[in-house]
Amino acid sequence: MNEIQLKLEELKKQELRLKSLIEDVFTSEEEFNAFVENNKETFIELKRVKKEISVIEWELLSDEEKEKHQQYLNDLKNKFIDE
Repeated sequence: MNEIQLKLEELKKQELRLKSLIEDVFTSEEEFNAFVENNKETFIELKRVKKEISVIEWELLSDEEKEKHQQYLNDLKNKFIDE
């Protein structure tokens, strides 16, 4: 694997680890709110990791895949404009 793919795999593992920490079962809303308050940095780190994953995945796409994705987004945008 090249360096970018290794970085992507590392980030995906980190994302799963962070999500499993966040998605623990809570018995009440108060418990969840306390968890969020005590783990703000975890949420911030998860957001950063997910963004970095997206950037790397985009870089790994072929030009054809990128063009298909851009066309899909344009079609979707036009669909909502027409409605």
